[in-house]
Formats: sequence, structure tokens, C-alpha cells
Amino acid sequence: MRGAEGVSFGELTTCERHAQAALIIAMVERLDDKAKREYIEAAFGRRLSKDDLTVVVFLGCSALGFGLEKTGVVHKMVKGYFDGSMTHRDIRRALGCRDQYAVMVRRCLYETLDIIHDRAMADMTEVLERHGLIRMAASTAYI
Repeated sequence: MRGAEGVSFGELTTCERHAQAALIIAMVERLDDKAKREYIEAAFGRRLSKDDLTVVVFLGCSALGFGLEKTGVVHKMVKGYFDGSMTHRDIRRALGCRDQYAVMVRRCLYETLDIIHDRAMADMTEVLERHGLIRMAASTAYI
């Protein structure tokens, strides 16, 4: 058996799994917010090129108070968020600043990306529930 052992795909054939994956990709492409689409594609599809992350990079520049001349540095930081390739020292060198400022910039950008993540996952959960692909567990809150 190829793939992860112990993982159950139910009674789906390979063709049905591919069809389901195509359906999910189409659902992602129909999200209303381009930043959410870009985030999901970067996180799950590993689409990290500059062209694939334009709105996310612009939001990052906005959150940091940078002008558009810093999109290259912000793109590297966004890419580092997804693949862990950029440390605060790399940020410090790219921005020509001190360690404390680099840590603050990274924290601010990562908080912005975390907000996009939360919104994108909430939207995708809603879409997947609507199409019957997932079911959320009943609330366990007690009164």
C-alpha cells in the first residue's frame, strides 16, 4: 500500500479522490477574498512565488507601514512564514536595522498572516460544511 498506513479514505476510489480534490480546489478559487485564496494556495499548495502572493504581500506592507518599494523584503518574510526559511537576522540584514526592530517587524507581519489564516480557514470550513464534505462536531458548551 502506498501512502500513509492506517489512513482511511472510506470507500472512495482513486478517481473519486481526484474529483473531490478538484472540487475543493474549485471551492478555494471561488472565495471572495483574494488574500484568503492566496494564503490557502501558499499554505497547502506551496505556491510561494511573488506573483502568487501579491495581495498578501501588499497587506503585509500595509500592516508594517512600508511603501511598495519594500515588497521584495516583505515577500521574503511571507515566504519565510510558510517555509521557515527566514530568521530575524535575515530580516535585520534585509532591512538594515537592529535586532529588536527586526523581531518587531516579523511579529507584526506574522500576526497579520495569522489573522488571514483564521479568516481563510473559517471561510473554507463554512464552504466545506455547506457542500457536505465535513461535519463539525456538536458544541460541548454547557449552560
